[in-house]
Amino acid sequence: MSGTSTARRCGTTFGDRADWLYVLCRTDPDPALRHRGLTLLLVPVRQPGVDIRPIENIARSTEFSECFFNDAKTGDDMVVGGVGEGWRVVMTTLGLERGSALMPMQLSAEREVNELIEAARSSGAVDDPRIRRRLVDALIGVHIMRSTSVRVVGDLLDPRDGAAGRASAAATTASKLFASIHHQRLGELAVEILGAQSIFGTGGAAAANARKLFLLSRAETIYGGTSEIQRNIIAERVLGLPR
Repeated sequence: MSGTSTARRCGTTFGDRADWLYVLCRTDPDPALRHRGLTLLLVPVRQPGVDIRPIENIARSTEFSECFFNDAKTGDDMVVGGVGEGWRVVMTTLGLERGSALMPMQLSAEREVNELIEAARSSGAVDDPRIRRRLVDALIGVHIMRSTSVRVVGDLLDPRDGAAGRASAAATTASKLFASIHHQRLGELAVEILGAQSIFGTGGAAAANARKLFLLSRAETIYGGTSEIQRNIIAERVLGLPR
């Protein structure tokens, strides 16, 4: 199975570190099929037809890459879930990603909160009741993320179908929405506590971490499904509200 003769471009997280990429392709040109004409393919990276170019973001890191395909090839046995089943596979994968991504995110957020508490103590910012209250809210948010992670894992391991699956879908969507907003607020708090040194990159590791947290968290309400999309999913698929 080969690609087309003209180059095609897509973007993917950590594409420059991957050995394989999955690509959602239109394999049936009938426009009436819409998403039913899509197939998910696994494509090996190390071949002449694949060109991956990292993109440096505002925090000077390169988590995201452009991927160019020009006559790239993959095998007939690299179809995931069957021909024409790509949309179903991607939606299932995305739902699981939103839930599983919260697990490492919760651990890093907990570390960031603890570092921020120490920075607030060192700078004297912890004496401000408003800052103290926001730090407590940040710590509570981490515990909410942890509890949700445990719930999602429990649902995924539950052998039953139906209710457990619906509960897991609801939890992953709600947890992604909560975690991304919570992390942005944590970044804003970090910059407020550490002040100008976090903006200009001075003041050591704590200030540098605060700056990176603030900048990188801005994208979290966009990638993996925007917050607006998450709210629509909760409204329509969980609460049963009209479109």
